[in-house]
Amino acid sequence: MKNKTLKNIIWIYKYVLIYILLITIFSYANILNYKILSVINYISVLTLSLILGIKSSRQRESKGFKAGILTGIILVITFVVISLITKSNLNIKSIIYYGTLILTSTIGSIIGINTKK
Repeated sequence: MKNKTLKNIIWIYKYVLIYILLITIFSYANILNYKILSVINYISVLTLSLILGIKSSRQRESKGFKAGILTGIILVITFVVISLITKSNLNIKSIIYYGTLILTSTIGSIIGINTKK
């Protein structure tokens, strides 16, 4: 079980780093407006959280919501560490954002455990 959890953590970090690289390129090149980029960023991270929840719950026999909560917490810790490194302030908007990440990954894990074959 620890091996599967480690694989999920590596999978999470790999796709978060690729995503951050792509968003940085779009932002640096001024390809998209800031507001459009913010909406795309929010939708993409929620989609990633949902997919990660589904992926992590399919490796469990039961209690998929626990896998989703764990996945969401790992994502939140990743983003909080990045925020601390960049010295961003923690405000109500970011707390709501982190809460939606945990909620989305939990919903994804519930979907994943219920659609497991």
